[in-house]
Order: sequence, then C-alpha cells, then structure tokens
Amino acid sequence: MRTALQKLALLGRILRSYLIAWTFGGCLGAIVFFFMRCGRIQIRELDRLERAAFDGRTIILTNHPSLLAETFLLGAVIAPLYLKNPRRAFWTMPDAQLLDLWRMPRWLRNGLQCIEVDRRSPMKSGRAAVQAMKVLRQGGSIIAHPEMGRTFGKANKGKTPLVRKNRAMQKIDGSSLALIASKSGALILPGWVDVPYAQEALPLGACIWRLFTQRGVIVFSFLEPPYRPEEPFDLIRENARLQEKIFDA
Repeated sequence: MRTALQKLALLGRILRSYLIAWTFGGCLGAIVFFFMRCGRIQIRELDRLERAAFDGRTIILTNHPSLLAETFLLGAVIAPLYLKNPRRAFWTMPDAQLLDLWRMPRWLRNGLQCIEVDRRSPMKSGRAAVQAMKVLRQGGSIIAHPEMGRTFGKANKGKTPLVRKNRAMQKIDGSSLALIASKSGALILPGWVDVPYAQEALPLGACIWRLFTQRGVIVFSFLEPPYRPEEPFDLIRENARLQEKIFDA
C-alpha cells in the first residue's frame, strides 16, 4: 500500500509539473518571445543560460532590480526547453514574506519550484539552503540574487549601492549563495539584468503594467562564463569575486 501511494504521489507531482509548465510557464514564454521579437527584451549569450538548463547543477546569480524581469521573465526565456521536459525549468529562491503578501497558495509555490527564503528565521533560512543544495546535487538549476533584496527596494532602503560603468547594485555582504554552490559542487553563472524602471522599486503589478505600456528595453546579459568557487573556500573572497563577475556579465 505504501509503495502504491508513493507512486501515486510521484505521478501527481509529474502531472502538476506539466500543468504548471504548459499554463503559467507557457503563457510567460509566449510573452517573452513576443517582446523579444519586438526588440523590447534582449538576451546576450543566451547559449550560456540554455546550457545551465540542459546540464543542470548550476546556480544563476544576478542583480535584483525588479520583481518581474529577473525572476518570472528570466525563467520563461527557456520555456521551449521545459515545455518538453519540466525538469529543465529553473528553481527560484523568493522571499517567503513576499509570497505570503501575494497570498500565493502552497500548491502553486511548489509547482513553480520556489525555495522559500524567510530571513525572519535563521532556522527557516537554513532549511532553504539545505533544499537548494539538494536541488543542485540532483541536477537542478536555480535562479537567485545575492543582494538580499531588490537593489532599490525596501530591504536595502538607505543603503548606497556600488556603481561600476553605470551599473548599480548593493554590496554582496552576508549572502551564502556562493557557499551553497561550493558545498553542492555546482557552477555559478553570473548575470546582469538591466531594467529601465529599476530605481523606482515598483510592485509587481506596476512592473507588468510598465512592460506592456511603456517603451524601453530589458536586457539579460551573460557575458561572463560559468565558474566554480575556489578551494579552500572563503566566503568574503568569493562574494567579492561574485560581485565583480556580476558587474562584468
């Protein structure tokens, strides 16, 4: 009986994965494709992002300018891959408080492959890190952001971002994402996301409205190749290295 229930649960997870991929993921993929054709979304070195999906065991770390582009839209860029095989869909590490604010149901969080990070609780944050390492070791790939909140968002209010060649992001200080990559034997793919309205720190609904109503180009850039953290591991050194690679991506 227990084996039958386990098989039934596995079948349910597989069917749910296809359902999410073909509905939520398929719609977003179509939107991204449309804006790419219009020139409103541009991707530099797309093959590196596709390789991360194909090969797995990669953590994609970018700046965090908005609530839309570098999470929902970036994952939808590879929709043609995960519509055939949902296992190729990226995982993400959103703030649990944000998902609670949106009242996102648990089944949808699971279906969208969310690894929830709750910074209010060290224990829950630790569980998220363990889950992320498990996903990477099993061949999954994760999109995450080491700024500990949006660049100009509430979590970083009052902080002065670092600036390199007209690019601005918060100092990577305290993030353990490079450590997660090291412990799971994963590659790090650094990326830069340029969003025209980033400094306005808009809520999700306003981001979507801007995408459809205003001109401007969202650019996903992966000019830096994937790399592995150096051994012996040093968090301060690796975070500084990651910062520069994101700026150069």
